[in-house]
Amino acid sequence: MSPYELVLGRVRLSLINLGKMKSVLFLAATLFAVQSSSAQLFKRIGMQQGVSYSFFEPTYSITPQYGAPSQDHLIGYSARAFADLLESRYFRLSPGLGFFQLGSSYENNWSFYPGATGKAKLYNILNYATFDIAATGQLTLGHFVPYIFIGPRVDRLLNSSSYFLYYDVLGNLNKTRYGLRYGAGLAVKLKALRVSVDWAGLYSFNEVIDESDIEYFDNGSGRTQPVTVRFKDSVQLFTLGIAVDIHPATTTTSETR
Repeated sequence: MSPYELVLGRVRLSLINLGKMKSVLFLAATLFAVQSSSAQLFKRIGMQQGVSYSFFEPTYSITPQYGAPSQDHLIGYSARAFADLLESRYFRLSPGLGFFQLGSSYENNWSFYPGATGKAKLYNILNYATFDIAATGQLTLGHFVPYIFIGPRVDRLLNSSSYFLYYDVLGNLNKTRYGLRYGAGLAVKLKALRVSVDWAGLYSFNEVIDESDIEYFDNGSGRTQPVTVRFKDSVQLFTLGIAVDIHPATTTTSETR
């Protein structure tokens, strides 16, 4: 091998090593950038649990012969796991994945034979998984952080009581609902922890059950007649939450004032 070829080989080897070094440096810089952006993007994660206070009632175009049972509110369960992102002193974005119950309760009169009568408490319940992204406005006052929020949400029906089976067969039971989640709350900062209480209302763009035309059998006349059934509902969530800062050391002076 000539001296010229030897020098050329060493130059090629140096270029190869330089290329590998650049790749390693680029990978390290990328990982550092991802870690740094993650530290700025994710502020905290948390969990909320509480109760859902809901109401669900059908209304009929023709009153059934024996009347419709009077519906009462249902107190159910609610939970939500969330993360706080892109937080500044006055704003944060909070996506969340949760669960809530919607429905009603009512008393039903029963009779097996003359003299054997009574009342039973019955429940119409729908269980939903829900995903939302809340845009939150907040004000830091020492250790206290009052806030308001609103954002889009999507609910997916997990299961329901037998009352809804008939409408499911008709194809009128909406298993996916779209709407807004809105409300207000108060958080208390305890070093790297936040404890909060809040109220949330759920407004839906589509109904639990679409307007339904059903055949109602009238015992008095012995004939069936079409009846239009409409449904209305309301849901409120009352929760207690706790969240932990992912990077407590990055808290800025403006956030702690």
